[in-house]
Amino acid sequence: SMAVAIAFVLVWLSPDARGATTNPKADEDRQGAPYAAGELLVTYEPGASGQHIDAVVEESEARVKEEISPPGVQLLSFPAVKHERSEHAREKKLQRAREALRRDPGVEHVDYNYLRLPDYVPNDPEFLLGSQWDLYSIGAPDAWDKTLGVGSRVAVVDTGIDGDHPELESKIVSQKDMVNNDVVAEDDRSGHGTHVAGTVGAVTNNGAGVAAVCPACKLLVAKSGNAEVLYDSDIVQGIYWSVNNRAKAINLSLGSEGNSRILEHAVNYAWNHGVVVVAAAGNHNTSKPNYPAAYKNVISVAATDQLNKKASFSNYGKIDVAAPGVKILSTFPGGGYEIMRGTSMASPHVAALAGLLAAQDRSAPEIRRRIQRTATDLGPDGKDKYYGWGLIDANKAVRR
Repeated sequence: SMAVAIAFVLVWLSPDARGATTNPKADEDRQGAPYAAGELLVTYEPGASGQHIDAVVEESEARVKEEISPPGVQLLSFPAVKHERSEHAREKKLQRAREALRRDPGVEHVDYNYLRLPDYVPNDPEFLLGSQWDLYSIGAPDAWDKTLGVGSRVAVVDTGIDGDHPELESKIVSQKDMVNNDVVAEDDRSGHGTHVAGTVGAVTNNGAGVAAVCPACKLLVAKSGNAEVLYDSDIVQGIYWSVNNRAKAINLSLGSEGNSRILEHAVNYAWNHGVVVVAAAGNHNTSKPNYPAAYKNVISVAATDQLNKKASFSNYGKIDVAAPGVKILSTFPGGGYEIMRGTSMASPHVAALAGLLAAQDRSAPEIRRRIQRTATDLGPDGKDKYYGWGLIDANKAVRR
């Protein structure tokens, strides 16, 4: 089953405590958050010369694995670290390299290349048409009388998309595979990105399949990983690419406990360029911060069930709003539909609502304010740690 497959992959990715692996995939920081073994993301000071940057790389005995822009960021790989058989030795060596780089006057900051997992809880797939309770729950059908989202682009930074799906094909305005650096963002077998994209903008009113929260929204698709893992180096490029391709909102149905300056910088870059950033709060029923959802310039989304209660798996703590995340029917690779659950399924409802509001020529701060202020209060009075401002209300948001 998918659950077993994912469990297997996570076990496989885990660093071997006895150091018996010769090709390490992931090590852990002091908080236990996994990152790519022997790799660091380095952001240089705006004034740093190419000559200085080359010298920094040479001195640290690293190789430039990728150039990421903007800002002036490089993904550096340290062969000497990767060749260490012991996890402890790799972590120590990389820590020393990180501290040395941080002391360099031309370096602004240095991050681990954290890996993040798609935020969804796999369950047994069912095929069920006409059970889109989630759209009624957030008042979407009434909102469509006011706006359909014409002219809005919503970016899905995820595992890609089934570009041949009849409900999605005509909705994709641009796509990019950040992992393989080509222009086909093909979804992998998990269907995570395809499912998320369908909630945002599947073809609506065509007498087939499902409706979407933002019927006229166009999709930008940035493939930044697969069902097992998405690396920050690809996620941040997905965010910058989305901004440069005129996204009005970006959906990030992914996360982990690793706090990274470069990921926060990318989120802030989007926000400062007038793009609303929405992220899944995570599925571990914990109050531990989950990034990118925990960043200030991100709308963090918790998941609710059909009774408007917090879904059992949904994280809490820094929550801004809640949206349906249980028994969500949406598009799936191969032209079909599947039911999924997770904060990953809740987040695109909010990104799509941002798309509806952007079509009314509203600014990013106003869109965020409307989404939060018009939400239906759930749980304790006012903003709380389980539902934030409450369950989003698309109809109120586009009319107030």
